[in-house]
Amino acid sequence: MRIIGLVALAAAAAGVGVARADCAFSAQRAGSIDLAGVTRVVVNAGPGDLNIVADAKAQRIVAKGKACASTQSLLDSLLLEVRREGDTVHIDAGKRGGDPIVVIGNAYASLDVGIALPPRLPLEVRDSSGDTEIQGAERLSLDDSSGDIRIRQVGTAEIKDSSGDIIVDGATGDVTVTFDSSGDISIDDVGGNVEVGSDGSGEIRIQRVQGNVLIGADGSGGIFVKDVRGDFTLGNDGSGEVVKVNIAGKVSEP
Repeated sequence: MRIIGLVALAAAAAGVGVARADCAFSAQRAGSIDLAGVTRVVVNAGPGDLNIVADAKAQRIVAKGKACASTQSLLDSLLLEVRREGDTVHIDAGKRGGDPIVVIGNAYASLDVGIALPPRLPLEVRDSSGDTEIQGAERLSLDDSSGDIRIRQVGTAEIKDSSGDIIVDGATGDVTVTFDSSGDISIDDVGGNVEVGSDGSGEIRIQRVQGNVLIGADGSGGIFVKDVRGDFTLGNDGSGEVVKVNIAGKVSEP
């Protein structure tokens, strides 16, 4: 019964069965694998939305998705594969071999994916385009090209992003945004430290942090930092107002 529940969870996360008006050709994709000896999960996702939910009672890793394309040949190129190499499980969503999907003119192709897995497994995610939502992972590393990111109730998180908003809502450990080119950053309720290495443009809002807050370099956009129990350090700041409220530790600014 628990496995059936995880399949339903992954399906709901992917939006499987939801009709799309612009989807001329569609098909469901699915895969799963047992957990024995698995120590890491690596996800490579192409165009489409990605939703990952970590469930403490999970007995398997389950992935389910809906492929949508303008032609049958493009649809056939969209695959969802769950495979194991040693102690690592790889979940690949997109074109076989990781090749980019080329669309011209009015053509389109996407694969929305939902994944259910245990929270204890370190999770590495590489996503090319589309929105990404991840909940419950104890250790997360995310490299995202475009699309909005929402991360909820994780342990630690390390994020690299090119474009799109980043929202982190709840982390027991550290949250690090190594690089963000454009888009707003919102980080709330962190049990450890928060670090934003380099931010190109967009507002930064950080609040309710138990440790320190460090912003290395900010190009443009306002900065709002509130309720920090540790220190607040701002390196280089290009433009935009900096607002600090209730910083318990030391404040260092340019």
